[in-house]
Amino acid sequence: MKPVSSFLIQGLLVVAAVVLTRLVPHPYNFTPLSAVAVYSGLRSDKIWKAGFLTFAALLVSDALVMSTIQRGFGTFQEYLMSFTGVGVYLAFLLLVALGRLQRHRAMPFVALSLCSSLLFYFVTNFFVWLSPNSGYPPNLSGLWACLYAGIPFYRGDIMGSFFFNQVWGDLFYFSLLFGFEYVLLRRWRMA
Repeated sequence: MKPVSSFLIQGLLVVAAVVLTRLVPHPYNFTPLSAVAVYSGLRSDKIWKAGFLTFAALLVSDALVMSTIQRGFGTFQEYLMSFTGVGVYLAFLLLVALGRLQRHRAMPFVALSLCSSLLFYFVTNFFVWLSPNSGYPPNLSGLWACLYAGIPFYRGDIMGSFFFNQVWGDLFYFSLLFGFEYVLLRRWRMA
């Protein structure tokens, strides 16, 4: 009998943790998904593993959230085929690539967290603007209007909501992942 690979065990644990954090009440966009995407891109030996892990966490958690908490907002299949869904999944693929790029040029994890927050915001809002039924004109002023309109989605004013939900959420989970890794590696070296 073959031993279960550590990638499979780690992957199942990460997917379970992401699903749990998305099913319990939390502010919008205050989830570990961005941190998982960047961290897996940074630490996985193969890029396909990082992408697979990120997409598995996203797919499973999206399916469960849409069948429970967000029931009535459309089907999971409709979401996946929408401009918004494509934008979200592309944003996470780009976050994996951002993590992968950090293997060669290390950026402080605080800056990495901020870059991931901004990348997610711009990519997802760009795809909302691209949507034919978005109501925004297909020009630069329409894009700016869409980006501006995306700010209140983060609940309230720009300092209290965008920075709390997305930036602080990403910073919290980046700190958790990188801090956990640091403590484990430090303890392992001392043992």
